[in-house]
Amino acid sequence: MEEPYPYDTVASNPGRVTVDHLCHFMNYPKWYLIWGVPSILFVGAATQLHWACWIPAVICIVLLLLYTFIITETFKHGCVNPGIVVQVSPTLIAVMTDLSKGDGEHYPVMKIIKKNLPRVKGEELHVGTRVATVAIYQDDAKVKRPHWVDFHPKPVLCANFDPTVAKRILNTIDTDDWEHLERELSAMHPPYTPGLRWLKSDGPSIPA
Repeated sequence: MEEPYPYDTVASNPGRVTVDHLCHFMNYPKWYLIWGVPSILFVGAATQLHWACWIPAVICIVLLLLYTFIITETFKHGCVNPGIVVQVSPTLIAVMTDLSKGDGEHYPVMKIIKKNLPRVKGEELHVGTRVATVAIYQDDAKVKRPHWVDFHPKPVLCANFDPTVAKRILNTIDTDDWEHLERELSAMHPPYTPGLRWLKSDGPSIPA
């Protein structure tokens, strides 16, 4: 069983991003639809057919609200990481972080994610575009490790329509972090494929 990033663990650079849930829905509609559509259907059934339909309606509404709360907390407390577009059509973004839990040992990784980005004031997306992301981190409850086993970055542009928010987050990322990501990318060659890569040869392995 895998566990998500606990919110009592403090990110070195927390996102502090206010989520616009319409924007997030447009970019990540899956769970809004999974809980939102049944909520509407059960409410309709409860008002038109039988009061017992309020029971599943309330359950679905609570789960939808819980999901929106998790997303809100993710972008508020999750860790900011640098990302760079490495391919367009489809859009692939390389994001780098350190999976260390703060014990002094470093576990640098790069993750390639596939995610279309909304245009900002009509600007064309191109290889090399810098992207601010916010991520939660994933642990493995079965094995105690000195590092997280994975992380799940999301672009700030996919959570808030205001481009100044993404720009503000970009400005919080250290120059050294951008340079490190660019150095690692220069050693890689396309085609790029989505997935997690350890950035040092003696890095630990992650069980499937």
